[in-house]
Amino acid sequence: SPPGVLEQLDDPTAAFGEGGVEFKERGLGLDFEEIGADERVEVFNRFPQRPRDFLTYRRLRIWAVAREGEGWGVGGPLRFFVKVGSDADNFYLYRTTLEPAADPGAVRGQDWTPEVVVEFDRWTELRRQAEIALVEGSAESGSGPVEVWDADSTYAIVLQDRGRAPNLAAVRELSVGVWNDGSQIESGEMWVNELRLGAGFGDVGSAGHVNVDVAAGEVLSTRLTVSDRGAFFRQLETPIPYQEARSLAVTSTLSLDRFAPEGWGLRAPVTVAHSRSSRDPFFLEGSDLRADRLATLREPGDRQTRLSVTIRREVEEEDPSWVQVVTGGLEAGAGWSRSRSTTVTSELASNGVDARLGWSRRPQGRQVPVIPAFLEGVIDALLPGFLEDRIQQSRFRWSPERISLGTSYFRRESEALRFAEIVRLASDAEVRPTPSPREGLETNARIDLRPFRSLSAGIELLTVRDLLAPEEAIGDPAVQVLLRRERSGLGGLDLGWETNRTLRTRLGWEPRLVGWLASDLSLTTYYGSIRDANLVERRLQNQDTVLELQ
Repeated sequence: SPPGVLEQLDDPTAAFGEGGVEFKERGLGLDFEEIGADERVEVFNRFPQRPRDFLTYRRLRIWAVAREGEGWGVGGPLRFFVKVGSDADNFYLYRTTLEPAADPGAVRGQDWTPEVVVEFDRWTELRRQAEIALVEGSAESGSGPVEVWDADSTYAIVLQDRGRAPNLAAVRELSVGVWNDGSQIESGEMWVNELRLGAGFGDVGSAGHVNVDVAAGEVLSTRLTVSDRGAFFRQLETPIPYQEARSLAVTSTLSLDRFAPEGWGLRAPVTVAHSRSSRDPFFLEGSDLRADRLATLREPGDRQTRLSVTIRREVEEEDPSWVQVVTGGLEAGAGWSRSRSTTVTSELASNGVDARLGWSRRPQGRQVPVIPAFLEGVIDALLPGFLEDRIQQSRFRWSPERISLGTSYFRRESEALRFAEIVRLASDAEVRPTPSPREGLETNARIDLRPFRSLSAGIELLTVRDLLAPEEAIGDPAVQVLLRRERSGLGGLDLGWETNRTLRTRLGWEPRLVGWLASDLSLTTYYGSIRDANLVERRLQNQDTVLELQ
């Protein structure tokens, strides 16, 4: 039995049981009587649990013999056929004549020859022709079955639903049968023995990866990465991807801080990053449609470019002044980016800018004794020795372990083009882009405390505000009025309206009463709210429609 066509035993040892189990060799006898003109008799097998992949092979081989019947042979009306597809209305078809057996009562080995051989490449070429017919409008999916035959009317594709087109990478139904292509009623018998997949893909696949690092002292560094994976490269026991993938990434960083005095404690990297990837499919992903036979197929790929500048001060003084405290953890940055992504049915282009300003610091620990000096004698008298030293040596840290504040701004313009077909057409010029701008302001604040070595606490707040003008955010005029009411400002500066708010708190206790016993107790809380201009509640109040953001 060919792999993926007939089931094999889940447990091969079951074949050696006392009762015996039949596997591998199977035959089919098809006895038919009085089938009319243009009628057929058919036996089919479905794969309901999961589709089977025939795409790793190039042909299907079948032993078949016409045992009885007067309609067999060249010039006769009876045809043996094989169907492979998704269902009864979407399938590949192969039909051929069979020479009748010399003696129906004693079928001999030579009666089975020549072997029936179905070439998958002929089917995939018909699939391409059907796809082109649908794209160019000479055939319409849904208006009736699309039938495409080859020159000698041996191979065919029947396509009723384009979404369920026959696919050798996902076969759900396999059938064999007899078709009466004449005008008279016919009877007879046919035998089929073994369906085998043959000529497996043995194409050699290769993959390569190159990584180059270049450093010019501590001023400039560059990393270049190039990779290439062939369409037929795969690991053991993994399917063939049929997708050639190439990628290139280069990142360069210039440390401007190397030109500033070391005492300033500055870090000022300027980074330029560019990456691109492309995919050259042999078959379209998840399909048996040959990509190289579609001349105007869109080439899938991605491109990204980003330029960013960051300045931060990392000096930690022993006894800093207020100016040093403020500037010590200060960080500012800005960036620009552009990207483009293409699939066989879409194109997306975007560019944007962003900026951020933050301050983060880990202050030096400021501690005071838990037990004042004048109470040490009392503690000595009341507590046992193993607790006395621990309590008297404990310290209370009143300074935070970490403090951070930050605000970031972003503005991004994106346009998407979506096409009905996978190939480029003259009508693509009529497709209008769909804009999707984004503009927002994110603010976060965090403070971590550790008053005792075994006790820690923290709180973090994150808010996101939408700065887009109501006309850009939503098309509904009534919702635009609602968004204007929700907006707020500061000193004439428009701060938009809040879309997200997150508040997290954390409390941890790690007591260690004895050296060999460790324990950990933690409590975490989370609060979050999300509002969206597309989620608006409309309710009737005093015969008026009231809108409220969810």
